[in-house]
Amino acid sequence: MAVNTSIVATLMLFILISGSETMWNIFGLFILLICTYFTWASTNKGLHPSFLFQLFLIFFQGGRLISYVLNGGKFPIWLIDLYASPTALSISTIRTTIFLLSICSYIIYLTTLIRLPVLKVRVPAISSNIFLIIFLSTLPFYIYKNVSYLQYIFTHGGYIAIYANNGEHLQSVGLVIRFLSNISFSAYLLYIFSEDKLKRLKYLMIFFVILFASELIIGLRGKYFVFLLLNILVYKQKIKKGFNISYLAVISALVVIASIFIASFRENRELDSSSLLSAFFYTQGNSSIVSALAVEEYDRFHPFSFNYLFKPILLSFRHQNLFKPGDIFATDLTNYLSPMSFDLGFGTGTSFIAELYLLSGIPTIIIGTFLIGLLMSVLRNYLYGIAGTMSFIILMGCVYLPRSSYFEPVSGIIKYGIPCLFVYFLSIAAVLLINRKISFSY
Repeated sequence: MAVNTSIVATLMLFILISGSETMWNIFGLFILLICTYFTWASTNKGLHPSFLFQLFLIFFQGGRLISYVLNGGKFPIWLIDLYASPTALSISTIRTTIFLLSICSYIIYLTTLIRLPVLKVRVPAISSNIFLIIFLSTLPFYIYKNVSYLQYIFTHGGYIAIYANNGEHLQSVGLVIRFLSNISFSAYLLYIFSEDKLKRLKYLMIFFVILFASELIIGLRGKYFVFLLLNILVYKQKIKKGFNISYLAVISALVVIASIFIASFRENRELDSSSLLSAFFYTQGNSSIVSALAVEEYDRFHPFSFNYLFKPILLSFRHQNLFKPGDIFATDLTNYLSPMSFDLGFGTGTSFIAELYLLSGIPTIIIGTFLIGLLMSVLRNYLYGIAGTMSFIILMGCVYLPRSSYFEPVSGIIKYGIPCLFVYFLSIAAVLLINRKISFSY
């Protein structure tokens, strides 16, 4: 650990004292990569959600740094070009942003080294077959919902329609269908954490992950890839086999290729093979510009920082267009850059780094990232039953934080946790009704 700390600290020092943007970009990317490697090595080859967090941090916050290396530094990457005429960020903002990314990555690595006690909770043991029956019986409603969303998208000019219609696409499906669709998803999650037969578990996971790919076309790439990688992580934890380098290379290549073609399809544009890879990472790295704008425009957005941190929780109940200025950072930032783009349904998105920095600068970045790292280290220990299911839901939000709001895990509990608890207690009631008794397990 001491050697690893010395390496990262030295690289961070270079970022602070160097006056070259090129060196900041190179050292910043190297810190992200080396902290990801340290995380992989310290967690039995990546058997930890923090490893997935590091991967998403590289893609979403470090994407432009990768693009810079791929294009040989020929093109500037620190441009405010999100729905606005390209404008260069200030030198101090660039250096601060890269330093913040480095701090976050290093803190997440450090939290994987902390050994925390595992709280064992005695809960009712429910047969996986019950959840499987519920999942399969409600699966048609999940399929119908996604097909309806796809039809809505194709008839309303593309995926952006779901962000600009004030929830019209939800109303087009109906409350009952959406409820039963959530029940199906919840039953699936409960099933994978109650099934002991690994072969059957593997086949059902593959089946649903392929079916879940419809979320890609709908426009929820992030949601899909988080779900995919967490499913892989859960299965690998159950078989106690980590991610080897070749496996990671194949998965990464497939994710990149799928993302490029899905983006081309849903945005109805042709692929430019001459700069395909560099352009892909440049676009994925837009979240780093969101973080940089929190630094650059700190005085403008800081007065609303408390709202920016907590109000996104309410997105579970209300469409983003129904919030007023000063509530949601992503909407305020998009309106600031290009009101016309916001009216059309486009948005910059947010990131936990931006929201924490706006609250109180570097101290809240350190504290907030440390707490997230600790949370992931605790939840990784729960692989069975309702505890495993709820942990998975929270981790979906944690892993996606590089491109989402800090309290995204709380939103996940509201969206998916409540339906899971409903299915779980409904299953307990069914068992008691049939057998009049129930066993307990840890």
